[in-house]
Amino acid sequence: MHEIKDNESCTLSVVVIAYNQEKYVKSYFERIFKQIEFFNELIIFDDNSNDNTARNINEIIENNKHKLKSYNVKLTFFKNNENLGAIKNLNRGINLSKMKYIFLSAIDDLMEINFFKSSLTLLECYPESAFSCSRSFLYTQNTNKKVIFKTYVPKKKNDLIPPSEVYQKLYKYDSWFMGNTIVVNRKKLLECGLLNEKLRGLSDHFLWLTLALKHGCVFSPEIKSIKEINSFNMSEEIYNPLILPEIVDELKNLWKTKLGIYFDTKLKNRIIKRLHYNSKRHTVHKLIFRTYNFKFYIFDLLKTILFYTLCLYYITILKPFDLIHILKKRIIMKD
Repeated sequence: MHEIKDNESCTLSVVVIAYNQEKYVKSYFERIFKQIEFFNELIIFDDNSNDNTARNINEIIENNKHKLKSYNVKLTFFKNNENLGAIKNLNRGINLSKMKYIFLSAIDDLMEINFFKSSLTLLECYPESAFSCSRSFLYTQNTNKKVIFKTYVPKKKNDLIPPSEVYQKLYKYDSWFMGNTIVVNRKKLLECGLLNEKLRGLSDHFLWLTLALKHGCVFSPEIKSIKEINSFNMSEEIYNPLILPEIVDELKNLWKTKLGIYFDTKLKNRIIKRLHYNSKRHTVHKLIFRTYNFKFYIFDLLKTILFYTLCLYYITILKPFDLIHILKKRIIMKD
């Protein structure tokens, strides 16, 4: 397998969006700049943050000006005057990018050091594929633990999954597309259209489904990225039972267009059933999690009440000052 060596032999645009995520700026760009030889363009969007996100990004850019110049990386940094949302910013990034491949990311996505190199190498080895993808870690600050995100693993080694095989695996199993691990061919992406805002949190996943069914994709079983579980992310909208019917209606409308030729009736029904199933399961999981947390809350509350009750008892009944006085007298008498 021929390896990509430097940014003279690759054409990659990195598009990153950020909103009120100042704590992620340093770690994200540290990993990005360690792979600077493998991308040619960096497009950053600050979506009208009201914390120090934009200022921190400016500082990082200022500190790495020389590196960006020496590697001939084109930098564009947009500070929005209003909050446009993730999908609009990502679509702007796709339209602005000029390179062969694109990596669409949020600033809380952390890549392993060899991520760009390995992804581009796979895409150059299988030029017929639409994108490369891999497995990912999930990380939550609450537990401070990093666990492997459990998805179906379609290949045991780096390999191409052609469209016919993609269809079979999607119908039999769930999808394996982790957005934070995908490097996509820009031309093939634009042929299928941009991210659809009406699909909300499903917009990127629908695009990966369509591209994989049309062109196939390359999969690596290696874990190449880390996704932090935040209080909110785009995929949360998919599980909302009030929003899900709107998303399903938009899916059905899209399947009536030219994109529908890649989905047969069986697969369409399978996708819709899976969406409803995941929504119900997510609701149950959230309820269990809240109940579990509520139990701990009640336990902590009872401990606090008990502590203050004992303190009150000690002060009012035992009269600690009198007790201390008696103890002092006894010590003096012993002496």
